[in-house]
Amino acid sequence: MNDNKPVIIYCTTGMNSAIYTIWSIRSLKKFNYEPIEVIVSSEDEKLFIQEHLPGQKCYVSNAQLGSFRSFSFKAFTLSKYKPDHEGRDIVVCDADVLFVADPTPLFSRFAARFWFHKLYPVDLADYDLKPKDVSPSRWSFLTLLHYREMTGHDDRPPWILNSGLFMIKCEWYDDLMRQWAEGIQELGPDLMLNDQSILTMMAYKSKLEPVWEREYGYSFAVHYLSTLKDRLIVEAERNGFDHDNLREMLVASKPEVRWSGGLLSICNRALAKLRRMLTGANLKEE
Repeated sequence: MNDNKPVIIYCTTGMNSAIYTIWSIRSLKKFNYEPIEVIVSSEDEKLFIQEHLPGQKCYVSNAQLGSFRSFSFKAFTLSKYKPDHEGRDIVVCDADVLFVADPTPLFSRFAARFWFHKLYPVDLADYDLKPKDVSPSRWSFLTLLHYREMTGHDDRPPWILNSGLFMIKCEWYDDLMRQWAEGIQELGPDLMLNDQSILTMMAYKSKLEPVWEREYGYSFAVHYLSTLKDRLIVEAERNGFDHDNLREMLVASKPEVRWSGGLLSICNRALAKLRRMLTGANLKEE
């Protein structure tokens, strides 16, 4: 084993994500990749993952979402998490990523750099727009505008980072994860339409320049975003990652409502909080 390999960290909440995490890790195990660490939101998720991945390091987060939506779990958790494998580059990986090749050469190529599997260029002229003039479907960019408007910062990142799969030098990890969580808290749940926009802003403020080679990165991993979950299931089954038929346990989920303020925002947020309280969604400590 190469002791210099980055540690891959999965940070997920919910049983569907636990299943996707198992598939993703099995895609890594196909290439004998380690080390891997997993953080989940409940003891049930931890036991489930360890049942299907014997010996896998897995921890339960004590992060509290409050009125924030589930996508903020990752930033809140990582801001407090110290990887077991110290002194290595850190790869943060979403559950809905399948590796199609051994990622060791990929990580070696971008060692000690701020590498992203995916990012989105931004037209700098768009920063002169008001939030009301931006399509509601542009969640990430709207979040950037809301943050700039609220804080008075005039930063104009030329890209929006996708936080689904990225690598960061260990010396940068603690500060950036803390700033990410603090930025989300600063903006508040009402205007927080996309967590990766805050990661973008904090990275830009810290003068961290992302590296991205689209085709090279895509040759090692596929990220099955929200609209591609059916394809993820097909590929997991086709590649033998679902030999125990976990797909039968998946629960269909409704798209998460995104809002940008006003009465509808307040009502939706209150209902979401009530649902979390009734289902015990406040996250437990190990």
